[in-house]
Amino acid sequence: MQGILQNYWPRVNKNLLLMGILLLLVGFLWSVSLKAQTKTLAQADVINDLINRAKQLKLAQNPAWLNLLHYKSTLFGAYKSQVDDAAFFFADTGAVDAQAELEASLVNFFIHKKSAHPRCLFPARFYWLDSQLNLSAHLPDIECAPFNAWKEQVQATQITLLFPSMKLDDPATMFGHTFIRFDRADKDLQSSYTLSYGASYGRSDHLLTYSWKGVTGGYPGKFYLRTYAEALQDYKDIAHRDIWAYTLNFNQQEIDQLIRHIWEIKDMHFDYFFFRENCSYQLNALLDVAPEEGRQVGIDRNFVNLTMDKHPLYAIPVDTVRDIERAGLISQRQYLPAKVQDIDADDIDLGEKSNLNPVPPERSHASARWNLSYGERGQQAFYQIGLRPSFHDLLDSPDGFIEGAAISILESQFRWYKQEAKLKFESLNLFSLQSLTPDSSHLTPKAKKISFKVKQRDINLNKRVTEFETQFSMGYSKKIKSALMYAMASTQLEYASQLKNNHGFYLGADIGALWSFDFPLVSGQTKIAYQLLQQISGEEGNIQKLNMGLQFNIADEHALRFEFERLDYELFNVNEGRFSYLRYF
Repeated sequence: MQGILQNYWPRVNKNLLLMGILLLLVGFLWSVSLKAQTKTLAQADVINDLINRAKQLKLAQNPAWLNLLHYKSTLFGAYKSQVDDAAFFFADTGAVDAQAELEASLVNFFIHKKSAHPRCLFPARFYWLDSQLNLSAHLPDIECAPFNAWKEQVQATQITLLFPSMKLDDPATMFGHTFIRFDRADKDLQSSYTLSYGASYGRSDHLLTYSWKGVTGGYPGKFYLRTYAEALQDYKDIAHRDIWAYTLNFNQQEIDQLIRHIWEIKDMHFDYFFFRENCSYQLNALLDVAPEEGRQVGIDRNFVNLTMDKHPLYAIPVDTVRDIERAGLISQRQYLPAKVQDIDADDIDLGEKSNLNPVPPERSHASARWNLSYGERGQQAFYQIGLRPSFHDLLDSPDGFIEGAAISILESQFRWYKQEAKLKFESLNLFSLQSLTPDSSHLTPKAKKISFKVKQRDINLNKRVTEFETQFSMGYSKKIKSALMYAMASTQLEYASQLKNNHGFYLGADIGALWSFDFPLVSGQTKIAYQLLQQISGEEGNIQKLNMGLQFNIADEHALRFEFERLDYELFNVNEGRFSYLRYF
């Protein structure tokens, strides 16, 4: 019996010991779980409290939060983000629901991750919410090594907006371009980083392909980070483009916030639209993020909606520069001539550059224009009203534009003939471009014109029909004293069902002259152009056109214009004269 007990108790003691250890382990795990649940519940309470405070403060409706999400008001009054990348949002409805995205952001900022922490992915978003809700009091410090290393590499202490002049031979930059430079404390501009936004398109895409995809959002938009030296190679040395540099009066805290936000969006996908969501539009949307809460900028604190609110249909680079100027953000401007000019900008100081400055592009006339006209065509008097959304023709004031450059898009004209008492469609200039490059020791002088129009065409003295017309001309231009002269070989194609064989095709020549005058009491522009078109096929008969125009710039954004046109067909001719009041806006 004693031997049996001696063998049994050790086993009992071992079993009891094992059971005790298991009970202690279960108790410990239960305690840890309880503490974790308690901590989770406490954290949930904190998050709920933060969400409730954010609702009370209406942070989701704050312009600063909407700007961080790139929310813009649509034509129907709703808000929608223009970031077309799901990775930019925590909430499934974040692109259209600012409140849902704010709440999802707060939740994710409390998630503990060793890498790619939400606070490191969206430092600008966290910084602003922390400034409003004191999130840091409830969160441990974390190290965002990739972001900190990138920020250190950028080393931004000053922001400069750069505006390379238009380049008519490149469809991507025919209206000019804007990008920003992050100036370093050591003043090494060549190593300073720049940020630009543009369409990611094939360099082999021709004008028509680019225009169609650019208008319809067929290209992805992309932000490009590169050094200033690399940017100059593209915009100044290679492309022979002058650059205007605008120093922006952001303080260091605002610059840091801008840098944080660039980190958030630099790899995100946007759809590129040539007329609105383009280089200038998206860069201004970035600048909207920078100003501190409550800072009075110029005459308009929310100088943003530099984007959708100010430009609901289209945003031209020079117009967005005007917005920045009106907001009081420009502390200094500087003109940098292209390297191909006789003066190397790197060899002259600021004082000397100021003597070289032409009119800054933002001081040019506004891009949109409407006109009221009275005229006579043949023996019929008419009133005419027209609208040109953009941009510039050869009779407009040339101040701030490249000499001899003209681009017009979607210009429409309607007429009321007094005898018929009826409003009629006159013309729709879908797209026209004219470039008369003055000769110089560095550039080959050339003249070019391309246009696509829907317009009225004379069949006889009593009948006009609607036709589609396209022209293309190439030739030579030369500056003789104050006049810009040109001569070009031309082609013209017309299509209308009322024409013989539904079309008219012509080859011919254009010659003309353009000059500006500036007297003490009046300034203006005048031009004369003659075109001879030889019929090749379709509608019979050659055509001769004589156009003369004279514009007086009577005040800022106002002008008076006189025009005369004579059309000589084989069997008849038509004369037309117009007097117009022009208002730029």
